[in-house]
Amino acid sequence: NLVPLLEEEDIIIDGGNSYFKDSMEIYKKLKSKGINFLDCGTSGGLEGARNGGSVMVGGDKEAFERVEQLFQDLSINCNYIGEAGAGHLAKGGHNHLEYIVMDGIAEAIITTQKIARDHGIHIDIKTLVKAYAKGTITEGKLMNYLMSGMNRGDFESISGSVPIGETEKEMEEITLLADTPMLKQALVTRRASRIIPSEKGKIIAAMRREFGGHSVNKTT
Repeated sequence: NLVPLLEEEDIIIDGGNSYFKDSMEIYKKLKSKGINFLDCGTSGGLEGARNGGSVMVGGDKEAFERVEQLFQDLSINCNYIGEAGAGHLAKGGHNHLEYIVMDGIAEAIITTQKIARDHGIHIDIKTLVKAYAKGTITEGKLMNYLMSGMNRGDFESISGSVPIGETEKEMEEITLLADTPMLKQALVTRRASRIIPSEKGKIIAAMRREFGGHSVNKTT
């Protein structure tokens, strides 16, 4: 729809969570019309939108260099990744890592609580997360987001069902392209939570709401 409005050498930038193979096809179609296309993976969530996140750009380097200052102004971390599709593929890799880390955080917390209960030990989950969130080698934004989500007044009412996210279909595609046992398990956790809500699902949903403003389901 944009093509009739453009001239040769104009540049279209896709800054969404698009699938890299689609971006490669769009690049070819536009290139045949003399129009440039840059696929730009964007990360940082709500905080990144306000203060600058990370952008990962794919496409012709000459086109990137023409608008590099725009990317620099919008982000705190700007990287030209490579040819067409590379930007969205890099963002897919980032989402892959995000799924795994979130699943790992939830598993470690729930497992620690279960073992504690089995041995007659009481561990407060909020205190546990606080202990992990600062001064440890696992501290970071996701742990801080989880701590913030737990300190909200409605944490206990969050259902253990993780709503379907915009990148989930892409992650399923990634599992078909390479050996991804950890990503597969993270996807299993999310799908299973929609059948039987779980404590792992609640933790993941709480993190997602904090960094991305994603919706959460509530218990009735």
